[in-house]
Amino acid sequence: MHPAFCRDFDEEHAAARAHEERAARARYTEEDLAAAIEAARAEGQEAGRAKGHAAGAAEMRDTLLARHAEALETLVPQLETLLRDAAAHRAALEAQVVDFVLSVCEQVFPEFLRTRARDRAREQVEDTLRLALGSATVRIRLAPDTLAALRPRIEAAWHERGARGPLEIIGDEGLGEGDARMEWDNGFMDYSFAEVCDRILGALRARGAGAAAEQTNTTGSMTRG
Repeated sequence: MHPAFCRDFDEEHAAARAHEERAARARYTEEDLAAAIEAARAEGQEAGRAKGHAAGAAEMRDTLLARHAEALETLVPQLETLLRDAAAHRAALEAQVVDFVLSVCEQVFPEFLRTRARDRAREQVEDTLRLALGSATVRIRLAPDTLAALRPRIEAAWHERGARGPLEIIGDEGLGEGDARMEWDNGFMDYSFAEVCDRILGALRARGAGAAAEQTNTTGSMTRG
């Protein structure tokens, strides 16, 4: 009696095909090997170039930073000198301007006092009259020499503002040409054109002295530097 054999041809065919595919994948031609070597070489070169570029960029950055630091070290003293020169120039210019203005005022103010003091006192009184409207008592004191000349205009200004109350204008021996004092129910005004001029001259002289001292200090600092 002969034994019976059972074969699965489909399974054998699939196994043979899988074996052929594995064998095909395991084999490389010379062209495949050359291509793989070339790809590896190109990849290595690219990596080397990237690394070299990064190193070169870092070196260039360090070089630029060093040059900038060196340039700043060179420029700082020059900038300090420039600033000192500018400060000295400004101080000298300010001192000259203040001295010029002071000189002009010292020459002009006496003439102002002679020709404008009386009018300035009157204008100040007329400007202040609006504050005294409605007061029961308004008293104005002027220098006796100016009383006759200023009274009519001050009284006219008082009535032009619609005031109906009494207005007393009297002479005061203690007042000068450009002085005026005014009293009303809730306030007072004390004006002197001469004092205004004196305050301006005093402020200019003080500023001139300060500018001269600043110029001296700046010049001394430049000399020491």
